Amino acid sequence: MYVTSNSSRVHKSNQKCHDENKKREEEFEKKSSLMCQLGIIPNENIDKTGLPDYLAIALNWYAAYDRSGESFALLNYQHLIRVAQEFDMCYVQDNITMEEFLDNG
Repeated sequence: MYVTSNSSRVHKSNQKCHDENKKREEEFEKKSSLMCQLGIIPNENIDKTGLPDYLAIALNWYAAYDRSGESFALLNYQHLIRVAQEFDMCYVQDNITMEEFLDNG
């Protein structure tokens, strides 16, 4: 009976691990799709030790803008994607960070 209980715990642990991996893969797919849509090319060859992941933070702000339409979220995205570029974390193909993008005239 102990073996059955132990194997049940192992199965639940394996299932939880599988579910977490699947969730990470789905998040990665969403992030990759969003970067492609925005023309962002991540720089995978950079040492980010000690730095916040400005690219991920910027993408979270863009997702918030996409959900809510709040201009504050868009402004935060634009600022943080500029910071990510400065730290060489990414390259933006269509440079939406240009100041004239914000010009209403």
